[in-house]
Amino acid sequence: MAAGTVLDLQGKYAEARKHLQAALGVADEKQKPAAQRSMAVSYFFERNAKGAEDAERPLIEAYLAKKDYQSAADVSNELGRLLLESNDYKGATKYYQMGYDASTKAELKPEDHALWEWRWHNAQARVAARQGKKADAQKHVEAAKATLEKTGTENQKAQAQYWPYLTGYVAFYGGDYAKAITELQDAS
Repeated sequence: MAAGTVLDLQGKYAEARKHLQAALGVADEKQKPAAQRSMAVSYFFERNAKGAEDAERPLIEAYLAKKDYQSAADVSNELGRLLLESNDYKGATKYYQMGYDASTKAELKPEDHALWEWRWHNAQARVAARQGKKADAQKHVEAAKATLEKTGTENQKAQAQYWPYLTGYVAFYGGDYAKAITELQDAS
């Protein structure tokens, strides 16, 4: 795993994946998820959305089969981000939706469910912004803000740092570069 990670950071992606594949071959059940996720990120570095999806989809399916909805939601959101940044908006939406749906099945406190709703609106805002749908993006920014206020105090504090990233991201892809700069400068 370490060799694969170092090679990825050096931009030697194909060679990195050989090491990551070898790590998968010897990993126990607790180690496999990290290797699969590293493999997905390696494909992402090349903007290979299909490779990233092929690496993480089996992990998501395994979590869903075990009814580990929290883990399925986490990995689905991660894959959604990778696909979004690879310009695969349809795939990103699919996995963000899958993550949100999995989160609704997880046994969570109400404020933690609200946190997943915040993530869902955050994701939809970013997808809409990337597609040039300014009104939809803004609608989801507003819904994200309202939902964030329903999360617990700890979640509000933890997620507050991501607010300027969201608003800056949406502003940037909406062509409002002055607002994007202001918002992103506030990001910590």
